[in-house]
Amino acid sequence: MMAGRRQTGPPDEGFLIPALSAIFGWLKGLSLGEYLAKRTRTDADRYRVVEVYVLSWLALEAVLFLYLALALPRGGTLGFGVVAALVSILMGYRYLDISQAVLNGVLFDRVRGEATGTSLERSLVLTVANYLESGLIFTALAYLAGSAFFPPLKSAAGALFYSFGMAVRFNPPAVAVGAWSQLLLVAQVVITLTLLLVLVARTVMVLLAPRGR
Repeated sequence: MMAGRRQTGPPDEGFLIPALSAIFGWLKGLSLGEYLAKRTRTDADRYRVVEVYVLSWLALEAVLFLYLALALPRGGTLGFGVVAALVSILMGYRYLDISQAVLNGVLFDRVRGEATGTSLERSLVLTVANYLESGLIFTALAYLAGSAFFPPLKSAAGALFYSFGMAVRFNPPAVAVGAWSQLLLVAQVVITLTLLLVLVARTVMVLLAPRGR
């Protein structure tokens, strides 16, 4: 009779979850918000720092949108190329920052034993803010890659309608025809679906939570 296999670890854990947890833990370490939050002394201070961090990004993204709409001339000039590169790097960083924050908050912080006791209502509000941010991020990136869409996105307003048309209805008014615009499309679909799923789940949890808990 064959001896049973000896259990050497958690029965529901293979290699995938620990590997993803390590990757997203590394991404968490690159977050400026996480760096600032770690230097607080109390949970209340940590929550305030995170909220100011998220709102600061929202404000920055709104200012960038206005700059792109009103002050940055389109064209193949060196100035436009430099601004486009800097904005793309900044928005790419924030995209990764939001992704790690959401997935760590939902999944991987628990795996690493780093989960915090933040309220459901606060988590819901931060998810909504991240959702709005993702739309502004892809507004900027779509505007900078305007010629890679059909019809071309010639204005910041057109890029705004494209991005939020994608985020709200998954039916943008332009088609991604270039390699860069197609990459943006895939990235936006991934983050939008993730945020929508988390948003629905947290909304249900808030509605079902007992009152006065």
